[in-house]
Amino acid sequence: MNNLQSWHIKIFFCFFVSTFLTPEYSSAQSVSADLLKADSLFELKKYTESFDEYQTVFEQGLASPQMLMKMAFIKEGLDEYPEALFYLTKYYDLTHNNLVLKKINEIAEKQGLQGYGVTDADFIMSWYSLYYDLILTVVMSVIFVLLLLQVYRFLKKKNFSTGLMTWQLVFGLSLVVVVNYPLSKPEAIIVEPATYLMKGPSAGAPMLEIVSQGHKVKVLDAGQIWTKILWHDAEVYVRSGSLKRLG
Repeated sequence: MNNLQSWHIKIFFCFFVSTFLTPEYSSAQSVSADLLKADSLFELKKYTESFDEYQTVFEQGLASPQMLMKMAFIKEGLDEYPEALFYLTKYYDLTHNNLVLKKINEIAEKQGLQGYGVTDADFIMSWYSLYYDLILTVVMSVIFVLLLLQVYRFLKKKNFSTGLMTWQLVFGLSLVVVVNYPLSKPEAIIVEPATYLMKGPSAGAPMLEIVSQGHKVKVLDAGQIWTKILWHDAEVYVRSGSLKRLG
């Protein structure tokens, strides 16, 4: 009987590993191989080939700051500054490195691009977005602990603590703010050389302006064909394919 149970356990273990763990392991191996190949090509200064390999890893959502910096370096060397700005911005979102922010602003200023200025409000919101999950977890954890303390006092037949009630109210309101306060609007970089800004989401809508590539804009509403963006504090529409989304 014990041997039979042991055999069943072994079968279950093999099934579990093959079903749940092997695909992830294989995927990790594949990404690691792609990254090693890309790094090797980069060291050999075969930049375009290495970028293709880095792009494969990037599309799987596994970009590291070091990889993003190399991708930006390659695109800047090819004078493809909208792409260089895209990867530098992604790098900054992960690291908040002020030297990279300075580099972004230098490229944008040199190319006469808009949307890259960072106000104090933008800086605060970027940090808020970066640590949003942590802030939410901390607030919910504190509320849970306070509730446990109240339950403990109740089980011990003690009076409810007004101090605990006050802190529960404070953190409860904080939770409402954190959950409902919107994160900074998503942004995108215009990547088409000549992008038409339209008054409405239609090819028949009045054309307001033609802008060059490289500008960074805030995305208000993204659709499959048309995307509403903010341009000079005005709501305009562009073809969705003319944008490369950040975040």
